[in-house]
Amino acid sequence: GRQHFMVRLWCVGQGVEHVIGAVDTDIWSVEPGDNLWAIAETVVAERSETQTRGSVAAYWSALLEANSDRLVDPDLIMPGQWLTLPRLRLVAEPERLESGR
Repeated sequence: GRQHFMVRLWCVGQGVEHVIGAVDTDIWSVEPGDNLWAIAETVVAERSETQTRGSVAAYWSALLEANSDRLVDPDLIMPGQWLTLPRLRLVAEPERLESGR
């Protein structure tokens, strides 16, 4: 399931510590029965007002890309594995033309 982390980046120099930035990220801990498509569906449903097959497919691709260093085969994710959940990018779908126009 989903885990949320705030990572603080520190710079230590001449005895003084400075926070140089922070990264707010969501991590998914793979559980038995999980697959990338189901994870993508869950994230899109939680973060978007509308969920279409296209929006899930786009997020699945982003999820795969964000975790390309950990995934050799998208069909082989293992329980206990950690996946980075990328931000959901809302893409406007092209307007559909009504027939007869």
